[in-house]
Amino acid sequence: MGGPETAGRYRIVRLIGRGAMGRVYLAKDPQIDRFVALKTISDESGLDPAEQEAYRSRIISEAQAAGRLLHPNIVTIFDVFEDGGATFIAMEYLEGTTLDKLCSKDRMLPLGKILDIVSQTLSALDYAHRRGIVHRDIKPSNIMVLDDGTVKITDFGLAKRLGAPLSQDGFLVGTPHYMSPEQVDGKLLDGRSDLFSLGIVLYELVCGIRPFDGETISTILKKILFEEPPEPVEPGPAVPSQLFGVIRKALAKNPAERFRDAREFQETLNNYSALRTAVTARRNGALLPPPPPPKAEKKVKYSVDWKVVAIAGASGGIFTLLLLFGIQFFLSADGNPLSLRKPANEEVLPKPVEVRTDPPGALLYLDGKKVQIPILSPNDRGRHRLAARKGCLSAETEITAKTPSPLILRLFPRPFQFKIDSEPQGALVFVNGEETGFRTPALIPRADCGSFNISLKLEGCADASKEITPSETESVFLTLTQKAPEGKLRLASEIPSFRFFEGDRNLGGPGAVIDLPEGEHRIRMIDPEVLGSREVKVTVAPGETTELSGEPFRTGTVFIVGHPEEDGTVNVDGRKFGDLPLTGERRLAVGKHEITVVSSKGRSVHFEWKIREGEQRRLVDFAKKKVSDI
Repeated sequence: MGGPETAGRYRIVRLIGRGAMGRVYLAKDPQIDRFVALKTISDESGLDPAEQEAYRSRIISEAQAAGRLLHPNIVTIFDVFEDGGATFIAMEYLEGTTLDKLCSKDRMLPLGKILDIVSQTLSALDYAHRRGIVHRDIKPSNIMVLDDGTVKITDFGLAKRLGAPLSQDGFLVGTPHYMSPEQVDGKLLDGRSDLFSLGIVLYELVCGIRPFDGETISTILKKILFEEPPEPVEPGPAVPSQLFGVIRKALAKNPAERFRDAREFQETLNNYSALRTAVTARRNGALLPPPPPPKAEKKVKYSVDWKVVAIAGASGGIFTLLLLFGIQFFLSADGNPLSLRKPANEEVLPKPVEVRTDPPGALLYLDGKKVQIPILSPNDRGRHRLAARKGCLSAETEITAKTPSPLILRLFPRPFQFKIDSEPQGALVFVNGEETGFRTPALIPRADCGSFNISLKLEGCADASKEITPSETESVFLTLTQKAPEGKLRLASEIPSFRFFEGDRNLGGPGAVIDLPEGEHRIRMIDPEVLGSREVKVTVAPGETTELSGEPFRTGTVFIVGHPEEDGTVNVDGRKFGDLPLTGERRLAVGKHEITVVSSKGRSVHFEWKIREGEQRRLVDFAKKKVSDI
């Protein structure tokens, strides 16, 4: 194996992770037959004794910080110990994917899944912050999504009590791309620093790029301190304006202008009416309630009537439950608090049945009752019905106390009922444009897993609609708004490629006539051929038709050549514009544009170009990473 075979009482199975300063091993605790992850300093870290002591202090800090936190969305710490001069943390062994694998444009998550991940993360942060712990290093690689959809925050190595300074010996602590402004300045902090970092993660998940990026650390930190996050532009990902408003609030430079706490952040995400239709799974009650007031001690004899127990919790919760029952038994056997003798009528502890579904993320029902993990008493001789459902996909089987773990359930399409509700209720339901005769709230029968469009109509309200993928969405709630007096807007332009937008809504091209509520509207006009964009205000009068004419953009002719590589691609404002060399055949709208030129050998140069009318030429030197006029 090339490494230690044991550490303390743990038997090391294999190396599962290696970093610049540490290693993580998969190990087994023989005392309770449980796999754990062991974290320690690497023998090849190259750290001098002082640095090793600092990293050892960080490991202990992680154990002390996370060890006080028992929450289903925070990695559970079991033990901290020393062996052979090395310090180890034994923690919950997790199988899943960290968010840094899911933040790129080619692996974008569905919006509902993103909101669920962020909501679970906020639940954990709310719990930690209320106990005086700030994480200080919230980033995608420290947020893991398990196979069943549960989110876990990891790496509390930088966590501190509230009000602690953010520097160590004059050096910044944290990851530059995800630091808050007060973290960059080395100021005192509270939980709002973590909310800023999570706002960056949310931006990256929905946009596929980081809001504050640069080629040097100083550039990144300058943007964090002084620049606002760029808004998504067409033809990038479609981000609801309400969601981007949430992100902007989380990324306010002044902590006082952000959300007061993680609970407000979470509730704001969940309460936006435009977002409610996109969220595919809610975790009601994700925030833990305050602990109950202490009760007077009362000694009771250990007695548990185990039939079927369902626990809403992750594997850490199962461990805690089993541990608590073990302690309860130890303290109450035969009525003697210190007795180690088992009572004659003692029942053995229950057995959890690990269930994995294909595809993952299905809800489980044991004998018709929703559970997270089915648990049966070994004394249970009955047969129990276990069902798994994920929208239009489902599976059923029987389990007993002897059913081996893990149990794999493959889900298949079956007829189902889709739940639709609205505010106000009583709206007429249409499916793919056809009237169903149902009014909200309603259960709409469906026979397969095909996508469909659901729309609602209610007199006096504007229509609302939603495209449904039933394998991902089990229900939908639409908010109907009072219909305002309307007028018409006629779109006109001599440029056929012109497109008109109001927020995220594509109004169409030249010749389209759109019904709009009376009042002032901000309309964005885009010419994708020359990458031009402008915004204008137009007032729509009720019962009248207003014409909006899109004037052509002023343009300039561009030439770009490369040296020493002459072949490659030219990207303008995040989209491919042409191939090297550009010989003046394409025109760009007058104004600033972000240019990235990539050579045939993979070398790239990025620069900003202020286009003017007329002809302009640039030489891109890939070897020197410089751009010059020619």
